[in-house]
Amino acid sequence: MHPPLCDCPLEAVLELSHSARNPNREFYSCPLKKIKGKKECGYFKWFDVHALEVRERNLVREVANLRMKLADVEEENKQLRLQLRRCEVVDQPCSSSITRTSDSTETSMLEAISQLSYRMSRVEGKLGLR
Repeated sequence: MHPPLCDCPLEAVLELSHSARNPNREFYSCPLKKIKGKKECGYFKWFDVHALEVRERNLVREVANLRMKLADVEEENKQLRLQLRRCEVVDQPCSSSITRTSDSTETSMLEAISQLSYRMSRVEGKLGLR
């Protein structure tokens, strides 16, 4: 995890609080604070808050990726069903390999959809989106 940028914008430095209220709690601050004669921006952020923000951004990205994968799987499933219907409409049996592939692909897709839906609901739950 990269440190955040302060308002200067420089990479913030990690420090340790020595206050009675927050003993040994890590926080980020402007690196110019340590250099005499330099005006700092006053940036401050608790390390644990930054870590949670990074985790939330990653989870939001994962939800978006899972939604795209789910849409792709659903579209592929739709195309396979259309292909199967075309075979049935012309009253021609689809070759056994197509049917077998369609059946196994559909089963795989249904399993993938189920897994993706489960993962999405867990991620959304962690983000408080549900």
